Amino acid sequence: MRTISPSEFWSKVDFTENCWVWLGARNRRGYGTHNARSWAHRTSWEWTNGRSVPKGFVVCHACDNPTCVNPDHLWLGTQGDNVRDAVQKGRLKPALVQPLAQAEASAWRRQKTHCVQGHEYTPENTMPQRSGTDRKCRTCANAVCLRSYYKRKQRVEA
Repeated sequence: MRTISPSEFWSKVDFTENCWVWLGARNRRGYGTHNARSWAHRTSWEWTNGRSVPKGFVVCHACDNPTCVNPDHLWLGTQGDNVRDAVQKGRLKPALVQPLAQAEASAWRRQKTHCVQGHEYTPENTMPQRSGTDRKCRTCANAVCLRSYYKRKQRVEA
């Protein structure tokens, strides 16, 4: 695996006043990646601190921006610290961290009024799932189907 040079790494960063935004590749959750297996924020922390992340620790974002590589916004903690931080800041529901009774989990899901993309759960835009306790946004599901249709169509035409 090819290693990235500091000049190449920092050339992929937009140095804004607050967060330094990674402009290179990102994973599905928005975290910057390079060399297929390396996290951009972790590399930034390691280079700035001159040492590797100790075993059992992760590099956490104080700013909650997964694309940020600003060393002033990064801190070292355990995965438990990271989860507690997410719960305290409201990014993660405590109910999802601890095992829940099925009724409590479905009650929490029913309280959600919008999907993660911001589409409202209306009767016309909601697809119930087989479990009976979950649902899907029809707009998002249609978008996924269309993307895969056009991807397949492109492969066939090529």
